Amino acid sequence: MVEVTTLLTPEDVERMHDRGEIDPEADFELVDGEIVWLTKPSDPRHARIAVLIIVALHPFAQRIGAWLMDESYLYRTTAERRNLRAPDIAMTSKERLHLFPSDRGWGTEAPDLCVCLLYTSDAADDLTR
Repeated sequence: MVEVTTLLTPEDVERMHDRGEIDPEADFELVDGEIVWLTKPSDPRHARIAVLIIVALHPFAQRIGAWLMDESYLYRTTAERRNLRAPDIAMTSKERLHLFPSDRGWGTEAPDLCVCLLYTSDAADDLTR
C-alpha cells in the first residue's frame, strides 16, 4: 500500500492560521512542505549569544536604515520560496522593507542576513533542508 502525504505551501499555512487551525502563539517553520513545531532553547546561552549579536549589529543596521528581527518572524526561503524559516536573527536593508507586508505573518523573501545559532550536528543537518 502506498501512503500519500500532502505537502503544504505557505498559502496553506496562511489559510490554516486564518481558520484557527494553527495557534498564533505557536513557533513553527514550514520545511519541504511539512510543519516543524519548534521549541525554545532551554539553554540561556542561546538567548545571551543572540542578544550579543544583535547588539553588535545594531549600530551598522541603524546607520544603513536596516531592520533587525528576532526568531519570531518567518521568511519565505528556497528558490521557489516554498519554505517558511525563522532565523534567530535577521537583518533586512531599507531597500527591501517591502518584504514585510502588514497583512501576512512572514516576509515574502529571505532577509539580507540570517543568523542561526546551532548547538548540535543534528541542528545543522535540519537547517540544510
